[in-house]
Amino acid sequence: MFVRKFVIALVLLLLTAAPVVSFAADGGQARFTLLSATTVAGTEVPAGKYDVQWIPGGEILFKLVGKPTKYSVQGNIEELDAKLRDNAMGIARDAEGKSVIKKIEIKGKKSVRITFE
Repeated sequence: MFVRKFVIALVLLLLTAAPVVSFAADGGQARFTLLSATTVAGTEVPAGKYDVQWIPGGEILFKLVGKPTKYSVQGNIEELDAKLRDNAMGIARDAEGKSVIKKIEIKGKKSVRITFE
């Protein structure tokens, strides 16, 4: 009886963990806070706390935490050989002096660099 319950519990655990494992292989996300309006890949993103999600093929979603608002842009996704210690966002100024996100680096088992044109 105990073995049967254990096997059922193990199967349920594996079924619920499988989507998480495949999600990590197919993309991922990290949380960033923008202190002011910033442009990314030609799209202006207002200040706020965002979950940044990347999807294979280059789609990057900036989802405003706690709200349905999201911004979709294209970026170049590169898996890194080196493991990063921290998440980072590279921001520069354009010719008009506006903030522009040039890259995002995200730590994890497989660290990722996302660059924007």
